[in-house]
This record gives sequence, C-alpha cells and structure tokens, in this order.
Amino acid sequence: MKIVYICNEINLNSGWAVLNYYTIINASNCFSEVIVFTLSNAKNIDVLKYNNITVIPILNSMSDSFLKYPLVILDLIRIRKNVDINKIDIVHILVEPLLPLVSIFKNSQKIFGIVGTYSIITFKHGINRFLYKKSLKNIDKIVSISEYTKNNFTNIYNHNIEVIPLGVSYQKFQYNLSKIQKEKAFVFVGHIKPRKGLIYALKAFKKITYKYSNIKFYIVGAKIEGQYADNCMKYIESKNLLQSVILVGKVSDVELIKIYQSSICNILTSVNVGEHFEGFGLIHLEANACGIPSIGSKNCGNESAIIHGMNGYLCNQKNVEDIATKMEFIIQDYENNDFDKWTKNCKQYAKNNDWKIYFNTLKEKVYEI
Repeated sequence: MKIVYICNEINLNSGWAVLNYYTIINASNCFSEVIVFTLSNAKNIDVLKYNNITVIPILNSMSDSFLKYPLVILDLIRIRKNVDINKIDIVHILVEPLLPLVSIFKNSQKIFGIVGTYSIITFKHGINRFLYKKSLKNIDKIVSISEYTKNNFTNIYNHNIEVIPLGVSYQKFQYNLSKIQKEKAFVFVGHIKPRKGLIYALKAFKKITYKYSNIKFYIVGAKIEGQYADNCMKYIESKNLLQSVILVGKVSDVELIKIYQSSICNILTSVNVGEHFEGFGLIHLEANACGIPSIGSKNCGNESAIIHGMNGYLCNQKNVEDIATKMEFIIQDYENNDFDKWTKNCKQYAKNNDWKIYFNTLKEKVYEI
C-alpha cells in the first residue's frame, strides 16, 4: 500500500513537526511506499535510512493570505508532477492549513488531522474559510489529538472524529545519566508566549518560596523575545527571583533529560487566549518518560495528556493558588520520601503512550489496515 502525508516540516523542533516525524517514520513499517510533501523551505530532518520514505519539499500554500487560491493551484500542479495520484491508497493531511491540497486525490482514502488552534480559526475567520469548508467535505475521516480539540472543532459535515492522544519516544528519554542529584526544582520547557501560561506558574512559584527554601525553577529552550516574555522577565526581577529562576536557553537532548531527571516536576499551565489553545502538550509525556509528574491546565488539550493524581495534576487556568497548591503537593511527596510512586506511575504512563502505540492505534482505528 502507498500513503501520502502532507505537512509543513519533519523535525523535532515543534509540536506539529514532532507529530509529523513520528507518524511518518512509523508508517514506514506498514506501507510499501511513504511519500511526504512538505513546505519548500522546510527544515526537514534526515530520513534517508528509511528506504521507503520519499520527502518532497515543494509546497508553498501554508499561509492563509489572499494568495491562498493561486498557491493551492500551483501546489496541486507540483504534486501531480511528482506522484501518480491514482495509485495512492491513503492521503493524510497532518497540518490544518494544507487541507485544500486533499482535493486532487479523488480515489484515495482521505484523512484530516486536527491538532489545535488552526482547527478552529481556519474555518471561522479569514478570506479563505470557505475554501477550507469546501475542502473538508472531501475528507473521509478526521483524527484529533485530544478530546478538547475534537469538542471545539466545528464538525459541519458530521464526520467521524477519532481521538488518539499523542505519544512520546519513551526509549529516547531513558538515557542513563549517572550521579543525577535530585533537587526541589520545577521545569518549564518551550516558547514564552501567552498560551503557555508561564506568568501564572511563576506567580505560584513565588508564593511557595515563602514556605520552602532551596527551590528552583528552570526555564528551558525559550527565546526571550516579545512583550509577554519581557513581562515574565520583569516579574522575575521585581520579585527577587533571579537566584531561584534559572534561564537555561536551548539545550541538547541529553542536557534536557538531565534537567528533567534532576527536577521533581514539569509545569505547563496552559491558558486559552481567545480561540488559541493548547492542543495537547507533548512535554507532559516527555517529563513523564523521565520519571517526573507534570502540572497542566483544565479546559484545554492538557486534559488528554494528564490523568489527575496519577502522572501529574490539572489546575484551573490562571488560578495561581491552585497551581501553588499542586506544586506544594509534589514538594511534600519529595520531602516525605514518597516520590517513588510518581516515578513509577509516570514512567509506566509514558511507556504505555509510546509513538509506536500511537501509530498502531492510528493504523487500526483510522486507516483500518
């Protein structure tokens, strides 16, 4: 069987790209040919070791501008030149803005993946919303990464929507780092932007500094740019947190694993900003794979990543008191030598949600092969 994936890029630098990467490489195990169309300027990771995967970076119709229609037409022409569209069994659109490209695959099973914010706004706003709605009519099945995304998607054609929560590369995070010194530290990983809710986590952290000594807060991989990031930095300075909040910047995978393993909790208290929301939160599972719980938010995709009390806690959005209370619960378990339960539960949860398991579910419930 032959499958075509249409996405923006294949790498490990963003949630979209990570989902693309692990879906595609796992597909190589069950399809004779995997053809991937990405953006022409995509920073694709090397997949040459997978002999049956062909990556073709030629697409330019990702943006939602007044040029969308002509760019879609040009992309369809390029696709037709690179693949025999009549010999494709399945075509899977992995990112919402490229949905219109499905129209050329008349005889294939057509799958549409909805991830987060773009599954809402592309169909509601902008001059191209009618194009997206028309294209959606061609879809056979929809797969969602979370219940929240599914429930907020305007399912105008009453499609069957299968929810398959995202996975984690469990083995990748089992890197054996000797002499790891555990410390009372929380870790935030990702971009500093309103949707990530960092300011509320920092305010909660400040509250518990009055009660607990020698606690730390690591901010990893974030670029300090934009007004929101500036506001977070000003808060850190104004509250005398410069000694306990450590800005790590971009790190290697091994360094990230070391930070996870030496900390006691990951924190991503996501916030809905208008129609922008967290579709899932991959770092929750990454932290779990390293044996630490994660604190996330209710009323967003975090609810599909965290089972409250088992691999972390869910808090009410923007509720500093609630977040601080959950942080204290983790600290108390650590100080009372009751942290092993978290390590065991979190690792088992991550192992049960490996990317291979994710793809097998996708294969059985959506591709039906």
